[in-house]
This record gives sequence, structure tokens and C-alpha cells, in this order.
Amino acid sequence: MAFLVNKENSLVFKLYPYRISDEEEPVWILTELQFQVKGHQRISGSFSMTIPDLDDLISGLDGLIMGQKQRFNMTTTDDDFILRIYPEERVGKAFLVQFWYGEPFVLMSGYRFIIKKEEMETFVQDLKNDKTKIQPKAKLH
Repeated sequence: MAFLVNKENSLVFKLYPYRISDEEEPVWILTELQFQVKGHQRISGSFSMTIPDLDDLISGLDGLIMGQKQRFNMTTTDDDFILRIYPEERVGKAFLVQFWYGEPFVLMSGYRFIIKKEEMETFVQDLKNDKTKIQPKAKLH
């Protein structure tokens, strides 16, 4: 599980292998999403992303943390999760996290909150650890 947590908010990603694809197709991941504000559940659901989506998420957040990127935008392959992260210098080494979840172009819930650099580093490391656990052990031939 990967946790993006500050004093008031928690965004949790729980990754599961979803289905094994042919070699030319991406491997899908079922991602359970939970978001709480001050201990109250605001979002509980799931969305699908691919291994390339996860790779983009990890490399994009690494780039933000290292100062190589000014912002990070991501939309999952199925368009049901959108994430935008920007540096937030007004509160020190921190980031403004904005995300939307739901059926694309119909009804999406969105939230934003500030997260410290150290908390972002922990989230990225959790994602990297989870990725090694969900990689398929074999491919279909």
C-alpha cells in the first residue's frame, strides 16, 4: 500500500494485479483508492491503470522531488483518475496535490491538499515497493 498522508488528509493506493495480457498489450493493475479528510471517508473506490501508467507516476513524482520537473500531470489509460501535482513554495518544501476520480466526463469528485516533500518521498518509495510485488511472474505465449 502507498500512503500520501498529512495531518488532515490521507490518500491511499492499494495495488493488485488485475489481468495478464498478451506480450504486446499493457499489464493492468486494479488500484483501490481511499481518501479521507480529518478521518472522514470522502472517496472509496477503485480504478484501473497500466504498468506504464504506474511507471509514469513514479518517474514523474521522482522528477518533482528532485526538482527536475515543475509540475506533474497524469491521466490513467481509462481516464477515471486524474492527478496534478505542483510545487507549493509558500509553505516550504511541499507540493499541492489535486486529483479527480470517477466516470470520465460524467461525474468526477476532486480534492486538493498540500503534502510535504518527505511525505511525497515515502509515497514514491511505497509505489516502487508495490510495483515489484504486482509484476506478473510469467507472460502468456
